[in-house]
Amino acid sequence: MDFDWDDLKANINFRKHGIPETMMRSTYDFSNAKSLKRPKEIKVLKTFRLDPDVLNWLEVEGEKQGMGYQSFLNWFLRKSMVENLSLEERVEKIEKIIYQKAE
Repeated sequence: MDFDWDDLKANINFRKHGIPETMMRSTYDFSNAKSLKRPKEIKVLKTFRLDPDVLNWLEVEGEKQGMGYQSFLNWFLRKSMVENLSLEERVEKIEKIIYQKAE
């Protein structure tokens, strides 16, 4: 596949990046170019509404963990999804931790 570089593109490129027209080839060969690898995990774009205090909490907690609020929200939801414990199981887990520390 050849890519033709016209004068308009060359002038725009020079103004944007400071590369003179003389450095640009008139034709480029992309026949040996590698294709872009797609990420394994595709994120879904979804809009939803949050209360301001919930958003603030996500932002603060995300910052504490060194990530943005959306990454933190995804991590937090995934962790909850994987654990998926009932109330009784969560209480039992907490009690175990408390009793281990007391011993």
